[in-house]
Amino acid sequence: MTGVPVPHLRVTLRCLQDDLRLPDVLAGRDARDYADRHKAVRVFVDRRSHAPGEGQPVQSLSPRGAFRSLHVGRPRAVTFWDPEEDVCWLVGYHEYHAAGDRKDSYEYFAGLHGSGKLTPTADDYELLFEITPESLIQSLREYGPRLVEQARSMPGREVELSFVAGVDAVGVATITVDLVFEVDGSLEQGWVGIRMPENSMWPAGGAVDLAQALMPPEVASEDIRHSNFVGRRPAGANELAFSWSLDVTDLLSGPAYG
Repeated sequence: MTGVPVPHLRVTLRCLQDDLRLPDVLAGRDARDYADRHKAVRVFVDRRSHAPGEGQPVQSLSPRGAFRSLHVGRPRAVTFWDPEEDVCWLVGYHEYHAAGDRKDSYEYFAGLHGSGKLTPTADDYELLFEITPESLIQSLREYGPRLVEQARSMPGREVELSFVAGVDAVGVATITVDLVFEVDGSLEQGWVGIRMPENSMWPAGGAVDLAQALMPPEVASEDIRHSNFVGRRPAGANELAFSWSLDVTDLLSGPAYG
């Protein structure tokens, strides 16, 4: 199946605890991170990653078309697509499916819906918008190699990455990272500048951890220094900058320098 992956695949806290019997700490993570923990999560990720609004509408649930059936072999699950927040939710799962039986999966889902327990809650959305330092750093580690390769291919020029971070006191803030490399002989000098909007608080864990997550793996933590510059420009008023030096003799023939 083709198409752009949906940004968020989440399992509601109730479904996670009651239906899947998985640890509630997973409610703060994307379902892709733990797809191997349950067959329903695996099928949810496979089927809804590129087609979050597909699936047969569950006729007994209103509003019509909002809830979609997901076949997990014989068992059944229900998903809910919220295009405004770009999130597809797994909201229910039940092992027993036998049409017409009062213990059927869809009877179970209808009962949950009737008691207001099927739709994602405010707590579910709060967890969606909250990005923990651990998940933020993990995201940066995934982006880091690509950003490093791009910056190394253009010495002296800034490459930029923006990402959203949950910040307790002020809600959601956009952090921008600038990464610059310059090479003199076999000595590579690098800078990372991290900016947040004014009046925003830095995520717990601090900017050093965020910066290190974006640096080349060859850079040791003890070699990272605070800097007043990002490349040749002064660091901005609300920008934290870091620099490092690295002997890249063995790297100069690699693809990033080609």
